[in-house]
Amino acid sequence: MSRQIHHFNQRISRIERAYSGRIPGMFSISEDGLVVPCVRSRLRFRFPFRGLISGLVMIILIKGALIYHLGQDSYSARIEAMLAGVAYEQAAAYVLMPDWASLRLSEVCTQLVNFMRQS
Repeated sequence: MSRQIHHFNQRISRIERAYSGRIPGMFSISEDGLVVPCVRSRLRFRFPFRGLISGLVMIILIKGALIYHLGQDSYSARIEAMLAGVAYEQAAAYVLMPDWASLRLSEVCTQLVNFMRQS
């Protein structure tokens, strides 16, 4: 029986070593040997900056691709038509309005395609 207790204590110490470096304070071992999760002292609500920045970059890329594909005049005409529509079309038009970054991206795409055609 003492051999089984010895193996059990070895397993407990191995679990404690594994969790001490990776997730400190998240798990503890109770008196009866069970590994139980610790209660967090306070919750942190973090703003998802990574998702927000990724979304903004994707919107700029999509607008740049649309401006390149449709042409700036056609794109502006479509935005004007959306501004005259219902509320959700107007909201989409405000999001899709051309900005400096999307216009610059469409110019870079145009230059890149022209360069590739010359080669």
